[in-house]
Amino acid sequence: MIRDVDVAVIGGGSAGLSAAITAARSGARVMLLERHGFLGGMGTASLVHTFCGLYLLKSGPGAELANPGFPSEMAERMIAATGIGPVRMGRVDVLPQHPAEFVRIADDLVKAEPSLSVQWHTEVIGLRKCDGRWEIDWACRGTLGKTLCTALVDASGDAVTAEWIGGLCDVAPRLQRPAYVFGIQGVGSFPDEARLAMAGALVEGVRSGALAKAALGLSFRASGRSGELFGTLDLAGGESESVYDPLDPVGLSALEAEGRRVASSVVNHLRKADRGWSSAFISQWPARAGIRESRRWVGRACLTGAQIEA
Repeated sequence: MIRDVDVAVIGGGSAGLSAAITAARSGARVMLLERHGFLGGMGTASLVHTFCGLYLLKSGPGAELANPGFPSEMAERMIAATGIGPVRMGRVDVLPQHPAEFVRIADDLVKAEPSLSVQWHTEVIGLRKCDGRWEIDWACRGTLGKTLCTALVDASGDAVTAEWIGGLCDVAPRLQRPAYVFGIQGVGSFPDEARLAMAGALVEGVRSGALAKAALGLSFRASGRSGELFGTLDLAGGESESVYDPLDPVGLSALEAEGRRVASSVVNHLRKADRGWSSAFISQWPARAGIRESRRWVGRACLTGAQIEA
């Protein structure tokens, strides 16, 4: 099976979706290759429930969109879907989003572009350049195929193509810890002040020996839907590659199991310890833990955070 397009995009997260939609709107024939059965990347598969980077860094209140075009359109669609606007977190404005709405919005965006085709359940397994064009090898549930394209966008989040075309990549010496996000339902009202109460309950649970120390890395946020919360656990994966390797399947498998174990123990503990949680239950596991950083492209120049702020 061979497909021939102008632009191929690997990965259907926020970056891949933006690239594919924008290319299609510019008149290109586009194929988007995605390993899951839905788009959204970390925002859906890992249940990461805020959009970061949409707004300018400002010392004062009042969120201001950093970029026009697709980012602004996505923000408008999400606000219309959830009824929730940007929220201030320290110096940063973020936009709460709901993974279920993200999936629906992405489907609507794709459906509106006739020159864009999405191939779900597809894992890219090889890449090479031949006669000025890219040849992408992929697999879909045992079926092998190939996509030919003139332009290629690697939005995999793991710089997979860089690894295959000459090692133009590295792993940062200091890595953000992975996050394990899960859905909870059956909880009573959860105002902002309830977060502090839950933090205190977790501390007491650890002190009493009812909970593992890893539970201290867990926080909760209301999803905007009645009785639904998201729990976010910062996994103790370590902050250097020597301790935590985001490309190691054995280590990643252990992180997935640890996330489910800690989440289950915390919800069971809170059901007994807090009357408002007596009917609580875990309603959704992520398709995969949220790996914030892994392999990254090495470009011609490095733009630092200090340079951006200046």
